[in-house]
Amino acid sequence: SLETIQVGGWEETPFGMAITVSTDGDQLVHDFHVERSDWITYEDDRGKASLPLSQVLYLKTQHYEVTLSFTSDESAYNRLLFPRQGYVFSDFEALGVNVKAVVTKDGNTIASFENANGGVEFGYRVAMKNTPSALPKANLPSVVVLGGGIGGLTAAHELSSRGFKVSVYEELDMYGGKARSYGAAGTGTDGRPDFPAEHGFRIFAGEYGATRDTMARIPDPSQDGNTVVDHMVEGTQALFTAPMHETTFRIPSHFPTSFEEFKEWITYFKTVSTYISKEEVLVFMERILIVMSSSMDRRFAEFEDVAWWDYMFGDEHSRNYQDLIRMISGNILAANPRNANAHVVGYLAGDLLCRTLVPGEKGLLYMLDGPTSQMWIDPWVSHLENLGVSLSKNKKVTAITMTADKSEIESITVVDTQTGKEEVVKGDIFFASVPAEKMAELLTPELTAAAPSLQNVGELQTAWMVGFQLYLRKNIDIVGGTIGFLHSPWALAGVSQDQFRPWMDMSKYGNGEAQGVLSLTVSNWTTPGQYVCKKPALECTKEEVAQEVWAQVKAWLPSYNLTDDDLVAWTIDEGLSFKDNGAGVPLNNYSPLFINTPFSWVNRPNPQTEVKNLFVGSDYAKAPQNVACMETANQASRIGVNALLDQLQISEDQAPRCEIYPSEENSDGQGFIIKALLKPFIELDEKRFKEGKPHIGCKCPACTCPAGEESEIDPEWKKLVEDVLTAFNTFAEQAEKQYSNMA
Repeated sequence: SLETIQVGGWEETPFGMAITVSTDGDQLVHDFHVERSDWITYEDDRGKASLPLSQVLYLKTQHYEVTLSFTSDESAYNRLLFPRQGYVFSDFEALGVNVKAVVTKDGNTIASFENANGGVEFGYRVAMKNTPSALPKANLPSVVVLGGGIGGLTAAHELSSRGFKVSVYEELDMYGGKARSYGAAGTGTDGRPDFPAEHGFRIFAGEYGATRDTMARIPDPSQDGNTVVDHMVEGTQALFTAPMHETTFRIPSHFPTSFEEFKEWITYFKTVSTYISKEEVLVFMERILIVMSSSMDRRFAEFEDVAWWDYMFGDEHSRNYQDLIRMISGNILAANPRNANAHVVGYLAGDLLCRTLVPGEKGLLYMLDGPTSQMWIDPWVSHLENLGVSLSKNKKVTAITMTADKSEIESITVVDTQTGKEEVVKGDIFFASVPAEKMAELLTPELTAAAPSLQNVGELQTAWMVGFQLYLRKNIDIVGGTIGFLHSPWALAGVSQDQFRPWMDMSKYGNGEAQGVLSLTVSNWTTPGQYVCKKPALECTKEEVAQEVWAQVKAWLPSYNLTDDDLVAWTIDEGLSFKDNGAGVPLNNYSPLFINTPFSWVNRPNPQTEVKNLFVGSDYAKAPQNVACMETANQASRIGVNALLDQLQISEDQAPRCEIYPSEENSDGQGFIIKALLKPFIELDEKRFKEGKPHIGCKCPACTCPAGEESEIDPEWKKLVEDVLTAFNTFAEQAEKQYSNMA
């Protein structure tokens, strides 16, 4: 009956704790938020442990309200810091955590419990995440981390929180790698700080579970009791804009939850349906469905080796259809669709569709409410120092030296970039968290002989995705998310940042004249410009690049009437160097982006290499997220840490394993469709792949068909595609009618 409440479904989330309330199938959550008090730290001569002193969760569904609170006491300290071997927690009380839940309807209490069984393991794991390990440090090997980017800091975080002694060496004078933000040198006047700048605007995709988990364990120094994940703000839309008289459209970040969002959602689908023909919609959806309904084995064995453009039959369709497939690969991966592989781009395209079509999923994109280093990286570094990590910047790794028998790593050589002083650093374990192109420079015949999986790292391809900031005299809130400049010659993308940073008064930065910041990336450096500089960006001076970028922005945002008077200043990624101090063409890009080209997977190493004491924690290592991004780097380091713990035969009780959050295999963005519709097809494809048969919807060059041939497409597959499109069209028609009635 409606009065029967089932409270349960405990699960770990990057934000803390989630509780599912089922009421006759109704799980529509209207409100969910958490209130925390300070963490309390218990400490004695054995060590210390941090526990949430108290935490209250509020959840509201269509019919019910739930208040759940839990508090910790000193008994939890002993159990969490020094759990007994084989100890099984039977309830929260045994853990030392008092839990109380109250369920109300219309203000009346209809269910309650205290210290109920079922959620203990979760509570234990959450507390352990902020608790130093009980492992005896004297018996643990020392760890040296090469690189202080996301992968390196993740490795340091996971290892130090489990008791390892960790040292990090970073070449630059800042930590964070490509994610770092900084001041644009020389732009501040009259005592004002420099304009904020960055390698590229920072997007946190909805499926970034590992990254969110890390951020949820970093205390926020600006707000007691908060963590840096609290600085994350969801974007509401992504805009794909075009010059005057051409189609632009806005992609909603999630399924609509309000009347206004519903109107925007309908407008989006109406625009797409007129942008390409119905026949092209059918082709597009079918190609995406094939990737989503394929087994993981097939994805890696076949789609990894097919170009996204070829897979989507780009040459056979209209310019607008081609724009869509360029948009997905270019604006998400900074990759030419003829180079990016179908597995990675196809999965991301499917995830994008699911997050806009399926109610209750995390949104497409999130951003921080301030510069990345200030909001995340700097507090992270401080937290690592508190955990005992030794961090050294301006230290470039120049060599990796093996032991006499060539079986393990003995040391690395680092050079101080300020003084030129050379130092040999020894350790027991080494985590290589530098980018692929930097790792390739460190490889030697001896090392690749001992670790064959590293020998093709130098074959991995990179592309330029260069940050560019425009400081404007007026603030223009273009869209509550990212901006893609459709078929712009230099593949521009960007975000208007001020709407996400309301506390930042731009007039207090730089020369004091700016009111807004448009942060961009330039991803095509080989196509001629269209306005000021009709040459490829690679052949332009620094000033010419700036003028052409500004000209393209003005042309692609016609409704904002931008003029040259609106541009106060600009800056380009500090990692890009030019000849003759900017008067010449680009010389070098310090931070290129690894690209998932066809056949790249086989050239990527696993996080655990064949050398016993060498692990790879970087975005080019094999990890579930696959594409070069913060999440992949984070996952790779976590996989490496778990492999090390297994190698050292350290039990789960002594050191819990890192969660990996394998987004492609278990993505919340695809979860509903995979479980309800595609799972039977995935299971069937697993069987067909093992039997050497193609996908039931196969059409060259998707799978393994001989050139020029098509396999016979299974009637069940045709029915699936037809059903999906029929359901979509019917829903869209009904939704539009409903919208018209409401309007």
